[in-house]
Amino acid sequence: MKRWSFAAVLIATAVLLTGCRTAHDVELRYVWDTEAAEELTNQRDVTETVCGAQFDCVEAWQADQGLFLKFASKQDADAALLEGDVLIREIFIIRWKQDVPSEDKEYVEYMLRNSGTSE
Repeated sequence: MKRWSFAAVLIATAVLLTGCRTAHDVELRYVWDTEAAEELTNQRDVTETVCGAQFDCVEAWQADQGLFLKFASKQDADAALLEGDVLIREIFIIRWKQDVPSEDKEYVEYMLRNSGTSE
């Protein structure tokens, strides 16, 4: 009977873990597309021109308000981090341009911080 109870616990844990998503599962291109279209105008994928050439990133998005980078590891993000950058979930960097309203920054940062954390 103990074996069956243990097996049931393992199966339940596996089911729960398959539903969990990490920051690595989040793609920048899906974070703000409709929810923050007013806060982030003129969004465009700049991965090919930025990642590898300027940063060791895996994804890069540009908007009128700033540059948004995703890295494969915390170490890669730390290496690219500059004063004034915002580090979120250890692998995302937001490099805001000047004069972006604080409410817009807070909203976009909240979206990225919570993206993929619930289904």
